[in-house]
Amino acid sequence: MIEKIKKEIINSIDSLLRYAIVMVGNEEDAKDLVQETCYKALKNMNSLDENSNVKAWLFTIMRNLWINQRKRSQISPVQLDETIEDVCDEWNINPEELLINNEVRQILMRALNELPDAYREILVLRYFEDFSYNEISKILNCPVGTVMSRLNRAREKLKETFLKIYEKKQ
Repeated sequence: MIEKIKKEIINSIDSLLRYAIVMVGNEEDAKDLVQETCYKALKNMNSLDENSNVKAWLFTIMRNLWINQRKRSQISPVQLDETIEDVCDEWNINPEELLINNEVRQILMRALNELPDAYREILVLRYFEDFSYNEISKILNCPVGTVMSRLNRAREKLKETFLKIYEKKQ
């Protein structure tokens, strides 16, 4: 059981780092947050039972650590930067498509960055990390219905923000 948890922690590090970058806004602080999350997880792994979702548990630990850090330091809202693009998937398209996609992606990241934390966080968990509604519910410690409604509002707000930015560029 312990070895299985350790293996799942190691396999989740890249996902944790992507999530941390979105939450804290820079790679160095994100790496520190991932390290602290793994340390806390290893220290408390005996509290898990055999059927626990280790990845969701790790994201919950990270989110709680981030919230505590934020309360302590009163950090200003996070701004996503180019770092997230380095972590995201690789593009395999021709240069013209790449240029168009890169512009759309920059607008999308800018729009995502302008959303309130709660909306940005839930979109990242669902679409960057591919968590289910139930897993997001556990990570955010809220009912599944709240996840669904918040996700719907987040998508609408993202669409609205994206279109405003896109129309200004035209």
